Amino acid sequence: MNMTWNCVFIAFLVAMLPTRAHSVDYLITAGPDPSPTAARAASELAKYIELVTEDAAIIGPAERQTIGTSLSGHYVTYNGKTLMLVGDSGTQCVMQNTNINHRQWIDDCAGCGLRTVHIWAMVAPRQKQDGSKLESRYRYVYPGITPWARRTSGNSATDQLKQWDTRTFDEGADGDLTHYWPRLRDLCSYAKSKDVMVGITVFFGWPKRDLPWLYHPFNAVNGGHLTSKQAVQTIYSPGTEVLTETWSDSWPSAKKTQWVWERFCKKLIDDVGSLGNVWFTFMDEHSYSEGNCGDHFLSFFRKRGQIWADWNNRRSDVSWVCSKTFVNPDKNSRAVSGFTATPARPYLLLEGHPYIGDAVRTSIWTFAIGGGHFHFHNDYAQETETTGIMCYDPNARNGNRAADLTRRGWLGHASRLFNDIVLNLDAMAPHNDLASGSTYVLANPGSEYVVYSMIGSAATFTLDLGAVDGPVYCRFYNPRTGTLGTVFSRAGGSTQSFTKADSSDWVLHLTTAHAAPELSKYIELVTEEAAIIESEPSNASTVFVVGGRDENPIAPRLAKSRALSRLTSLKPDSDDRCDHERYDGLVRDCKSGPTQIAKRLGRDLEIPTQSTSPYPGSRPPMPDGFFGYVRAASLRLYSAILDLSSRSLAGVIWSSGCAMKLSR
Repeated sequence: MNMTWNCVFIAFLVAMLPTRAHSVDYLITAGPDPSPTAARAASELAKYIELVTEDAAIIGPAERQTIGTSLSGHYVTYNGKTLMLVGDSGTQCVMQNTNINHRQWIDDCAGCGLRTVHIWAMVAPRQKQDGSKLESRYRYVYPGITPWARRTSGNSATDQLKQWDTRTFDEGADGDLTHYWPRLRDLCSYAKSKDVMVGITVFFGWPKRDLPWLYHPFNAVNGGHLTSKQAVQTIYSPGTEVLTETWSDSWPSAKKTQWVWERFCKKLIDDVGSLGNVWFTFMDEHSYSEGNCGDHFLSFFRKRGQIWADWNNRRSDVSWVCSKTFVNPDKNSRAVSGFTATPARPYLLLEGHPYIGDAVRTSIWTFAIGGGHFHFHNDYAQETETTGIMCYDPNARNGNRAADLTRRGWLGHASRLFNDIVLNLDAMAPHNDLASGSTYVLANPGSEYVVYSMIGSAATFTLDLGAVDGPVYCRFYNPRTGTLGTVFSRAGGSTQSFTKADSSDWVLHLTTAHAAPELSKYIELVTEEAAIIESEPSNASTVFVVGGRDENPIAPRLAKSRALSRLTSLKPDSDDRCDHERYDGLVRDCKSGPTQIAKRLGRDLEIPTQSTSPYPGSRPPMPDGFFGYVRAASLRLYSAILDLSSRSLAGVIWSSGCAMKLSR
């Protein structure tokens, strides 16, 4: 059985865990001598997986689907995991043009390992229906929307359609993606189903220049109440809300502006803020005046329990801080200054050149290695005017889809390094003083280091490992492909030299925990109720994966659905009949449940004793007591073993006390 099918089988073993309606107490032990408590196992486990608490508690559904800030104040938490946000920004396009396939975009982002995407709430379409004015990024008259509905009669707006009615929202039935609010709800809820967060820049529809203002819904020509673009950012009573009052045509313009914006913000919060995967940021670019709105809407969102990001001037009051627009490829000093500022806040970059070429990787990694959260502004200055997020509109011609996917892959490689491979992200901080040459360092000195060596820098660089007591285990990581090199070790306690493969950019990950860099690469928490990951103390390169909470009645259904979805995506491309038969059988078994999975494994696998090695080949037998034990009243357990040091896979299942081997 080949490696691919081993991975598929193991995913199913974890995903198809049976559950019971009653609560079960888990006892985790390591070695031949069962421990009366989980303390010993937890102490080993805590070195590798931050999700496990001192009493080896299982992280369950109650901790899921919420966004927050990590204990250090520098990183983001979501679903109980500390994260560095590396994401793709669909800017205004996703919520402007209904032909953009936002679900495919989210699928591609999630598939690359991105944990967040970003959009602007609105920019009105800047086109005319007769084609005399087109947006160069689309080059055709696209179906454009804003949060507000069109009037059904009366004068036409600049775009030659009926004027906007800013007192009526562009609503529609859920699933009708031609209307703004169903589309936004679908985007955010679909992202949530993929474990992806959504950032939304709320204000102001970009009245920065004359052209966007010409089409803005607040412009009196388009049905609004304003005659000046500067008035879009001016409200009537900062600090005092007016949205509950009844509209009056006699109000001053500033009060009308405030009423419209407040109702819009309240609907954003009501429709998507409650999903638990959405965060908000104040205004696009901060490159023009915010008027008198900034503090008012900070309070508006924060008192309603929302994550709110804004620029450094409001650092003390906001959830997260957004940087200015930085244009140089090397953004490390910018990130470090944002990281070290007080009070500590996650520091986000939402926009900034370059948008093309290898220099994009320089931007991603120099900002991230400085402890910053990077988003790629994906609608501008690329190979062609229609390259970027516009590639998801099938009618936008001449987009360079390959280049768009390559850059998204680069983003994903960075996201996976920091979020899946780094062991203790929240303890990491910039430490450029530890390295030589054109290299930057994010580190938890003495335990873990990530080093970025830039394009064109010297092949050999040094790293001060004076804080390390004992050996350190190292791997180069290719930021172009997302592949890890072979593990090698160096002695701690001194400065060491490292040589990268060539003059391109390379990442070096170092940790004092052997084999830990690969844990998250191979282990996915495929069930909604989470899992326990236990390290065998006598063999740090071996881990056990065991199922999670069993009192959650919805978890098996979610796990089954997710497992089937994953299997469908792995349908064989080859013409090998055996592969296709095995695939078809797995689909049937997935639909049937864990019993059929066990039967299929029983037909194909030999059954060793516990003292026999589960690995094929010449490896020696495992000592008695090698297998960890999990005690749970009346609960069948399925487990999987991954041999990370040799990158071979073997699965072990416990079913009524019987261990069955999944061989290569």
